[in-house]
Amino acid sequence: MSSIEISALRVAERSRWNELWNAYQRFYGVELSAQVADSTWQRIHAARIHGFGARESTGRLAGIARSCGAKSGLHSVQLRTVSAQR
Repeated sequence: MSSIEISALRVAERSRWNELWNAYQRFYGVELSAQVADSTWQRIHAARIHGFGARESTGRLAGIARSCGAKSGLHSVQLRTVSAQR
């Protein structure tokens, strides 16, 4: 079993994030504009959205995740990975 590390998205990962973002949209049958993608990316790096990257042991970005805060102070992480074969 390979390990996955989840940590903050890195600015240098924008290109791979775009690939995963687009695959996520295809999977759910939605089509969002490039302006929405740009806004989302900016909000992630301004800490207005708690976005994370899921990385394989090689460091390759394999999925994107977001944290959903709860009033109790506990957080859950929703991980989205999209297979390249989909």
